[in-house]
Amino acid sequence: LLAGAGLAVWLAGGAPPRAALPVPVPAPAQAVPAPFDPLTALEQVANGAQPDRAIIVTAQQSQVRIGKDRFQFAVHASRDGYLYVQMVGSDRNNFYLLFPNAVDKDNRIKAGQTVTLPRTGWRMGVEGPAGVDQFVAIVSDAPRSFDSAGLVQGDLFAEFPVARAGALQRAYRGATPLFAGTPTCTAPCSAAYGASRFAIEEVN
Repeated sequence: LLAGAGLAVWLAGGAPPRAALPVPVPAPAQAVPAPFDPLTALEQVANGAQPDRAIIVTAQQSQVRIGKDRFQFAVHASRDGYLYVQMVGSDRNNFYLLFPNAVDKDNRIKAGQTVTLPRTGWRMGVEGPAGVDQFVAIVSDAPRSFDSAGLVQGDLFAEFPVARAGALQRAYRGATPLFAGTPTCTAPCSAAYGASRFAIEEVN
């Protein structure tokens, strides 16, 4: 009778409740790093400069014709230092250290002096594509090395290969811009520099 009563209760109450199955939670999507933009690197170099170190850059032509003209510009410094010129090409896929280079290594500049580039022994032809070439001129208190930024020497100009530069930039945790380089003098050594951005347009 007791067994029968228990069965009656079970039938009256229906089947015992099933345990709820866990609902799968999707894993959070990992952020995809933004592609490296060498133009942003130039901006960071310019933004890291000391404003009391004035540099004036004058392009001989603000617009040059592909296959016909040549690049030429003059840099005037307010302080003694060492001159470096970087360039991002009009296609944004090339990031160069134009000066000093394999032919012209003497990059010292005096306060009040104007240096016109290119100098004897090298030139810069206008090879396209159409668009705007972006530059930054740097005058550093001390000589600088760009090895930590992945600089690779070429036959004339050195280059920051874009893929490698992007990987180095993502891993960099320094306080100063990576592509501004580091001073190579012995302590005490000034890491200060001035910088000036300028642009030249290539047209057909």
